[in-house]
Order: sequence, then structure tokens, then C-alpha cells
Amino acid sequence: MGVGAPEKMMIQDPDVRIRTLVAVGLVLAWASGCGSSKAGTDAALGSAGGGSDGSAGVGADVDTIRSEVAGIDVAGIDQAGVDGAGVGGSPFMLLVTETPPGPYIAQDLWSGVLAFTVAGDGAPLLPVAGIDKSLLADPACVAFRVSSSEVFVGNRHGVNAADGVPGSISRFIYDRVAGTLTANGTIVGNSLSAVDQIAFNPLTGEMFVADFNYPTSGPSISRFTFDAAGNAIANGTLGSGQTGGVAVAPDGMRLYATSGGQTSSIIRQFDLSNGGAPLADVTIADAPRLFNMAVQNGVLYVAAVDVNKVYRLTIGAADDLTPRDSIAADGAIAVAFSADGNEMFTAAHLTSEFIDRFRLNAADDTWTSTTKVMTTSSLGGLLVLQ
Repeated sequence: MGVGAPEKMMIQDPDVRIRTLVAVGLVLAWASGCGSSKAGTDAALGSAGGGSDGSAGVGADVDTIRSEVAGIDVAGIDQAGVDGAGVGGSPFMLLVTETPPGPYIAQDLWSGVLAFTVAGDGAPLLPVAGIDKSLLADPACVAFRVSSSEVFVGNRHGVNAADGVPGSISRFIYDRVAGTLTANGTIVGNSLSAVDQIAFNPLTGEMFVADFNYPTSGPSISRFTFDAAGNAIANGTLGSGQTGGVAVAPDGMRLYATSGGQTSSIIRQFDLSNGGAPLADVTIADAPRLFNMAVQNGVLYVAAVDVNKVYRLTIGAADDLTPRDSIAADGAIAVAFSADGNEMFTAAHLTSEFIDRFRLNAADDTWTSTTKVMTTSSLGGLLVLQ
């Protein structure tokens, strides 16, 4: 891939342990989020060995970290602040879970969720307090519930119910002012299994959860509504078999789901205006094992880890999908966008250990890779918080 192995640095400050790295002018202490498997093996995403404990970033006595990567110019960055020069868009927070290939992830490899503040498009990633692994169970994906200002973390439990639980979702209240995440309970039941991605209906608020169901089979998607107090209420399931990703059309009328199987290249569709009735599949011929998805400006982005691409499909007026093109993204397992939509992030999985950052070329609606940010583990899903 033309990128050499980075230096890896461990910083300790009594109770703090965060793996941090600077590459191409970016400060990194990274993790990731949702759904994947080892080459040639079906699986869902999880967490990385020796990963983050979710504590606050770097001690005050350490203000500059440097790294040298073969073939890449590297700049040291003062973590005390960034002047924002050349940075566009609004500040945001980025969450991501460290996620090794699966299945059968040993419990001592389960990790936490890292968090970073970003001053704007192209700005460095500055580590802040994340979510400790003791509050999770092999995290695989992150999603945001707007109405309650909560971050939902999907847990895959080793992709084999290693602790006796097939799947769960941990809830955390997000304080936008303080930038903190506070535990707020756990969702279990309704066939949750090795959770790979979570999506909310933008109109009704209903939650759809991709269940990877490995090594056993079961429903593909768990559905939940919420009562006035915010409690999750089981609302049945959809489909059967392994599911690597879910997304909802902007009008809330159609659900899309990737199958995530070893050789599967289909996107399943469900009519939410008709009780979730199945519709015709859409096939991407050269893309086995499609996983996480994201909707951006009327386009469905689909990560295809084995072929190192993100596919784009246009969402039509009736929510039908039309294949459009693809973007080269090494080991892409998940996709996320900055608040203004001008920057895209993809997380590399399997044997790759980096985040690809892309810049939108508005004139022709294409994406250009700007930076590969090296990390210390295989990655998973991503979440941008405005």
C-alpha cells in the first residue's frame, strides 16, 4: 500500500494509557467501530488487543509527539492547540472502536472506544476522554440517537457469545458542552447477536440493528422503538442470516442491509412503508462481503473490505438503488463524514491499520484521498458527533 510501518508509542500517566501517533501532521489515538471478519472467514467486528482504556488523552508534561513513516513527510504537532489555519467546516468529535478480525475474539482482547476532537476538515485529531472497555463487551459500532443525545455502542461479545450474551448495545449520554460520555444502561434481547451496525429512522426514530449471527444463524435485523422515557421496546425482527450493515433512506421509507457473508455481494431492501416487506436485492458483482453503510446527500456509501473499495449507489425518488461508481479505500469496513460533508473517513480492517481521509471535489462530486493515518490495530466503524 506504499505506507511503511509507523512508530508506535505508549503513553502512561498513572491511570491513563493511550496509544498515540502522529502521521502526516495528524495526532492520533484511534479506534473503530462496526462489522467484519478475517480473510476467508465470516465474522463481525469487535475490538483490539491491548487497546484503549477510554481515559483522557496525554499528560500535560507531554506536548509534542513525533513519528516517522517511510515515504511520508511527518510533522510534529503541539497538542496544546491548533491555530486552525487552512481548516474548513465546524469543529466535531470523532469516535471509533478498535476492532480486530474475528470471529472468536478472546475476552482479554476486547477494548474500548476512543474519542478525538477535530477543529475542522483536515485538522489534527486530538485525543480526549473516550469510553472505558470495562463498560463495553467487544464493541463493534457506534451510532448517535439525536432525540436523547446518546451514543449507542454495539457489542459483539467475541462473535461467539463468549460471556454468555450473544449481543448488546451500551448507551452513553453525550454532553456536547463538556464533551463527555456517561453510561446510561444496556439494551439486550430481541435476537441481538454480534451487533455490527446501528441505524435510526430519521422520521420515526425506530432503531435497526445489524445482527451478524455467528457461528449460529438467526434474524438479520433487530428492531426497537422507544417509549416516552427513552426505554428501548422490542419491535420484532427482519430477515434471516448474517448482516454486516444497515442504513435507512432519507425519507425513512426503506431499509438497506448488507449480508456480510463470506462471498455475498448483495444489498437487501425492506419496505418500511409496508411493515418491512422484503424487496428485490441489489447486487454488486465484484464486491464480496459488503459491510457498513452510510447515507450522504442522497447517495448510499457501502464499504467492501475485501476489494478495498467504497461503492456509491444513487438513492432514487422511490428509494430504489442505482450503482454509480466506487472509491479506492484500502481495507474499508466503515464510512463516516464530517459535519459539513466535505471530508470522508474510512476505517481499514483485517490486515490494515489506518484511517483514510478524503476531501470532496465539489466540482465533479469525487473524493480524493488526502492522508492515511496509521494506527496500532485493525479498525471498524466510525461516528462523527457535531
